[in-house]
Amino acid sequence: MRRPLRALLPLVSLLWMATLWLSGPSDATAKRRARRPSVAGISYTVDLSRVPFDRLEVTVAVERPRGKATRLALPAWTPGSYLIRDFARDLSDMRARTTDGRALKVERVDKQTWEVRHGGEDFVAEYYIHARTLSVRTSYADDALAVLNGASIFTYVPGATQLPVDLRVTARAGATITTSLEATAEGYRAPDYDRLVDAPLSVGTPTVRTFELDGASFEYVLHAPEGTNADIDQLVADARAIVKATGEIMGGFPFQRYVFHVICSRGGGGGLEHDDSTVMVIRPWSFTSPSAYARAASLLAHEFFHAWNVKRIHDRALGPFDYASENYTDLLWFHEGFTETMEARILLRAGLVSSDEFLQNLERSLNRYRAHPGGDATPLFEISRVAWVGAYKPAPHHRNTSISYYLKGGLLGVSLDLELRARSVSNGRPPATIESLFQAIWALRDDDQRVAITDQLLIEEASKLAGEDLTWFFERHVYGTVPLDLIAQLADIGVDAERATPAPPSFGMRLDSELRVVSLERAGPAQRGGLLVSDELIAINAVRLDSPERLRTIVEAAPAASTFELLFSRAGRIERAQVSSSTPAVVRVSLERAPSTSEARASLRAWWLGERSAPATRAQ
Repeated sequence: MRRPLRALLPLVSLLWMATLWLSGPSDATAKRRARRPSVAGISYTVDLSRVPFDRLEVTVAVERPRGKATRLALPAWTPGSYLIRDFARDLSDMRARTTDGRALKVERVDKQTWEVRHGGEDFVAEYYIHARTLSVRTSYADDALAVLNGASIFTYVPGATQLPVDLRVTARAGATITTSLEATAEGYRAPDYDRLVDAPLSVGTPTVRTFELDGASFEYVLHAPEGTNADIDQLVADARAIVKATGEIMGGFPFQRYVFHVICSRGGGGGLEHDDSTVMVIRPWSFTSPSAYARAASLLAHEFFHAWNVKRIHDRALGPFDYASENYTDLLWFHEGFTETMEARILLRAGLVSSDEFLQNLERSLNRYRAHPGGDATPLFEISRVAWVGAYKPAPHHRNTSISYYLKGGLLGVSLDLELRARSVSNGRPPATIESLFQAIWALRDDDQRVAITDQLLIEEASKLAGEDLTWFFERHVYGTVPLDLIAQLADIGVDAERATPAPPSFGMRLDSELRVVSLERAGPAQRGGLLVSDELIAINAVRLDSPERLRTIVEAAPAASTFELLFSRAGRIERAQVSSSTPAVVRVSLERAPSTSEARASLRAWWLGERSAPATRAQ
């Protein structure tokens, strides 16, 4: 028999209350609690003045922690460099005390997390960071120079990264501290942890140049402890030209101050972007020819454009960050590849490369793509997603199954630029370019100067500019593996891809300096001959080998399809293999202005090369 509803109400109420008690807080309550930080305040100090200079003493002061214990974690990676680096391996001697000096128990929870049992009292944690790796991602210190990248130094309280933080740095006498962080009476202040680790510090006795453009100030800070033959005035003049050209494209600057931290190091090369600064490492004694200045300018143009693309225009997955594990994105072909495209456009606009040099640089990239065995094996979106195990630590077989999203993404940007130019003009739309695309996306920024980009938003904005749906373009080249057809696109604007000198014979393998095989082309001569990755070459046709160059000289001097006997070591055994050389199937091309072309094509070509303004839109 059924009970009357009125009789069931007390039971229902009791069950509902029990359910609430067992299940915990409601979603709304849980969200409110999640938003409430577990501590009231955090501040840091870093001491660079003590011997040994490479052992940084870091102090973290935590105010009014909730509960009886608080966890501190060190990031496993740094934004902009998509590889788990396990910075905690450089942390030692974690200890904690109350503000009156009483020692607290500290327990290591996992590889990068420590728990401090404080019983609800304010506490101070202290530890050392061993800073001996000079790169744009890590931290380094000696008695002349320190480069501090926050993700490798500063532990954070999970769930409290939104709190403002204060930082004090003690440097040795005579050293200058440079950072884009807001200066205070006692040090520096950041609005949250993300901003703290996004503002590297360089410490030393640098040469500094400053300039102003469009209401923003720029600092070029050159550290060269061992000296350099670079002309800093030329470096700064190039930087100013790049900044000016970029500001003209993007309609001004989204910051008041920007710092270029430039470190001269013999092992150097590379850069890493930040919101309003960048760290770049260049070789100190390489400036004996214009090519060295060109390389430095290219690096600077790339990192500076990242102040927009990836720092302020970015996939939602790339901020706010999860510092404990991988942050996956399918858009690195856009964030890094299209930045490569814009780098070239900016250098052309800044007058730092001529139109002929622009063509030559594109030619080199195009030939690298065409010769890459895995250039079209995997969709670009997937290459972006697996960057954590592909781009930064590729396996030997990756050359056959993948390609750099910098290289192919950059060429994809060139291809899209050409599509936008041709289709906007023919469809009666205002002339559009890759620059127009970034301008359109940037116009969508919110009050915090951010645009949460998605692939769909990118397709929509590109289609608007073109005057037609470009979904097919992305389906083919981003989500599919249809090869880029840049040669045909270039021909449409009067640039011919002439056959260049055929590539010399080869074995289809790559060697390191110790003559060990590091990669083999799929079904290439060396693989067909039985060689494996890690085999160590000893001799060819009874001639002792001493370098990869020696092997290349012998193979290239012989006719194609010659057969050679290779002597090599495999797992401690001496082996022999018969290997025939072959000429790569893909012939290198040379990009040349077509000597005779239509007026319409010549107009598009001149516009693309920056030699004239946009052509007239065709009537519909």
